[in-house]
Amino acid sequence: LLSSVCRAGEDGASRQSAGSCIKEVRSRAHRAASS
Repeated sequence: LLSSVCRAGEDGASRQSAGSCIKEVRSRAHRAASS
């Protein structure tokens, strides 16, 4: 799930922000879990 979301924008500049992508997905999952 995590990798497929990040792979959606995996080209050039997007690949550089893979770390922030993972961070965003994690916080999104955390928000969904706490709601």
